[in-house]
Amino acid sequence: MLMEQLDLGIYEVLTSVGAKPEDARKAERQLEAAIHASHEFAKADLMTKADGLRLEASLKAEMASLRTEMASLRTEMRSLLSEQLRWTIALMFTFTGVIIAVIKL
Repeated sequence: MLMEQLDLGIYEVLTSVGAKPEDARKAERQLEAAIHASHEFAKADLMTKADGLRLEASLKAEMASLRTEMASLRTEMRSLLSEQLRWTIALMFTFTGVIIAVIKL
């Protein structure tokens, strides 16, 4: 397909500079094969529109999952912070009671 669109004229150039026709044809075929192989190799790495849509859907699903997990973590952090605050206040009252008891002794 690529070589149909691109005529390099290698055979003509090589024969015009004195190369044997069979050697020029062989070099032309090798160059065409190398270009075709390079094109096929590059095509394997290209993303198609369908690939892009699948990737987008996958990323959206993963982001939704992460948002849900973050919300869960926020709720858990709030709960733990409330518990920590209750313990802190309870300990403050306990230490205050202990200090008052020590002062009265």
